Amino acid sequence: MTVLTRQRSHGTMKLHILRSTGTDPHERGRNDAGLGPHFDIPRHRSDIPAGGMPVHAVPRRVLEEATTVAEAHDIIASAKVSASTALTVATYRDGRAAAASPEMSPAGVAVVRPGGDGWVVHTNHFLDAGPADGDTGTPESASAERYAHARAVRGGMVERAAALAAHGSTPYLRVTGIKVMVDGTVDGCTAALGKPYANGAEAAPIWSLAELAPVVAAADAAGLRVALHAIGDEAVRVAIGAVEHAVALNGPKGRRHRIEHLEVVDAADIDRLAALGITAGMQPVHADPAIQDDWRRTLGDERADRGFPWPEMTGAGAVLVLGTDSPTSPHAPLPNMFVAATRRSALDPSLPANLAHYALPLADAIVHATRDAAWASRSDHLHGRLAEGQYADFVVLDRDVFARPLDELLDTRVLRTVVGGRTVHHARPEADR
Repeated sequence: MTVLTRQRSHGTMKLHILRSTGTDPHERGRNDAGLGPHFDIPRHRSDIPAGGMPVHAVPRRVLEEATTVAEAHDIIASAKVSASTALTVATYRDGRAAAASPEMSPAGVAVVRPGGDGWVVHTNHFLDAGPADGDTGTPESASAERYAHARAVRGGMVERAAALAAHGSTPYLRVTGIKVMVDGTVDGCTAALGKPYANGAEAAPIWSLAELAPVVAAADAAGLRVALHAIGDEAVRVAIGAVEHAVALNGPKGRRHRIEHLEVVDAADIDRLAALGITAGMQPVHADPAIQDDWRRTLGDERADRGFPWPEMTGAGAVLVLGTDSPTSPHAPLPNMFVAATRRSALDPSLPANLAHYALPLADAIVHATRDAAWASRSDHLHGRLAEGQYADFVVLDRDVFARPLDELLDTRVLRTVVGGRTVHHARPEADR
């Protein structure tokens, strides 16, 4: 997965070697006082509390500056990097930074290198570009410079992903596409919404439609799938618009692009994404009532009463894929299925259900997490079902969960896990535990 970033700055080209803690983009979207001191809050996000950290905050802990790639390599090679620390190189030139084709050192450090359109860089931080004057959010309204920049960024990442996809694969590892972060999170007030948050905060998408459209169109033309992280309704509209642009530009073809999360989404946009064949990738764990108080309070209005509308996706004709968002969220599948089938909390089952009318039948939830997930990854010919000619991937449980109360999903044990016909997990008998 390649994450694109960009940043406006001033002055001549320079390299910043940055130190940061943590590597999870979702956690960087939360107001984490422990990480906040390492980041500058952009002026237009003054609504974020002191110590808070929006997804598009700018890392400011600059260890050293370099003026050549060789210097950057030397600095990184001599740095002491712990398991919980990441070094990132950010490249600035003529007020722009680009991202593409990372070279990874043995320590897992991203290093810059020169590209066809100037210096390019890979970084695991989200650096906010902000809207350009006169940019109304469409490819047609973007300035020539801004659109050309998006095309240059697009080219490096898409070309690299396409090359990796063509390099070959194994039954356990394939490069199939790219992921682009269109916004942040509701809890961090960084999900892009059409209306302000309850506290008056507003967050723009990380990518405008003008910037995102050429990236998605290029990936689409290259036969890659695009996963678009979009939590807020405005980000969802940008993501849909980018896919619409790709369809108009590249014509009919088999596509399996998807939008991830879709936590706050208008009914009209669900119809749009379904009509385009966009897959809805959603995670029951995020709807757990135990973690919903802040989410609902942050929205503060009727939007909170339409959160995580899984049945509306399938009702409109979209393919719904249920995942766990691992490793950023608890990944155990049976508690995840419990939330999907009850809208109750796997963390505290005594809590009332979160919008119980959005619960899914258990059998449907499992299909969305298996067969439909395999379809979305273009591997439905290999797995996702127990069928002749497909991999024997299955688990054996200690009870028939379809014949027992749903609450028992939380106590159900996996006795055996079989992958490709080979047992990879075998539970000890109860007496030995």
